[in-house]
Amino acid sequence: MSKELDLDTQMSGLIAHGEIAEDLHLNPKTLRPCITKMLKTSFYKGGVPDRSSASAIIAAEFVGLGFDRSRIDHELLRWNKANQPPIKYNSIRSTINLPEQSSPLCSHT
Repeated sequence: MSKELDLDTQMSGLIAHGEIAEDLHLNPKTLRPCITKMLKTSFYKGGVPDRSSASAIIAAEFVGLGFDRSRIDHELLRWNKANQPPIKYNSIRSTINLPEQSSPLCSHT
């Protein structure tokens, strides 16, 4: 029974990963699983990991994928709607001014 559950969990994770990649107009192979998980997760103020760290990791990933600043801003604002409460707009805007590098905090390659 647990093997079936594990397979169901894996399949739904793969489906969600594919849907998120498609929504972002990306090949699923280019989107790291940890980023998919962050994009599906609602983060809470004061939670671990915190919303600001998650937004920085996502922004750095998008920079690494070649997204321009406008697209990063759009995607972060869309993701932020699920956070409780959402991060303030100015904080999201400052997140996209991070150095242009892939995030070392997400270990999947």
